[in-house]
Amino acid sequence: MIKYNTKTPILLIIEVKYEVIIKLTYNMLRQLNPQRLSLFYNLPVSEAEKISQERIQALFSEADRNCNIKSFHSSAHLACIIHKAA
Repeated sequence: MIKYNTKTPILLIIEVKYEVIIKLTYNMLRQLNPQRLSLFYNLPVSEAEKISQERIQALFSEADRNCNIKSFHSSAHLACIIHKAA
């Protein structure tokens, strides 16, 4: 069980596929039950990314919780660089 103050807002930066959001993030957020949640979407670079983002947005908009959800969309693609440990 995670200890969390539900009055603390959460910002979720979405840079992954729908399936990853379902497996890792969505279920954890359901347990936390935040009062305020902000979703930030990177500008999609492919049709597959666009569809994935639409599915994620639909998932959160249909969520049955007392949560104020706001969505923000980037006007430019923000590259994510992952450095592997040597």
